[in-house]
Amino acid sequence: MLQVEGISGMYLANKLVDNRVKTFITYDKGQTWALLPAPAADVAGNNLHCILPFCSLHLHLEMSESPYTSGRISSKDSVPGIVVAAGNIGTELSSTNLGMFITSDAANTWRQCGVECNDSEHSGQNGAPPPPPPPPPPPTHTTPDRA
Repeated sequence: MLQVEGISGMYLANKLVDNRVKTFITYDKGQTWALLPAPAADVAGNNLHCILPFCSLHLHLEMSESPYTSGRISSKDSVPGIVVAAGNIGTELSSTNLGMFITSDAANTWRQCGVECNDSEHSGQNGAPPPPPPPPPPPTHTTPDRA
């Protein structure tokens, strides 16, 4: 079982159900558990058609101390609700067809991501996704010098 940093009572766990390992989430310290919803589309934008409870997102719950090393899941107190993890979509946890997944709303929705999930050049502070760029400054109006 893995406590998600930054959100009290939120845990992820892999459980054996009908001889299949599945990933579950709780928001109330384990009183109730639910399967993780899969993203609506894959990294290429193709519709996944993954419907709970027959199909869900399953995560490898190995923790890394640093968001820039090869741990399978990362969450931080400083960025509550953001989790980046390796896993797969289907009926059970698998070591094949692995992908990287990110949530920014405490695991209510997920999206599959590519290089931006684990490329430190694209990460913001503490491993969070980078903030959007600031808007450009307003144009300045100058009048030409009249000599």
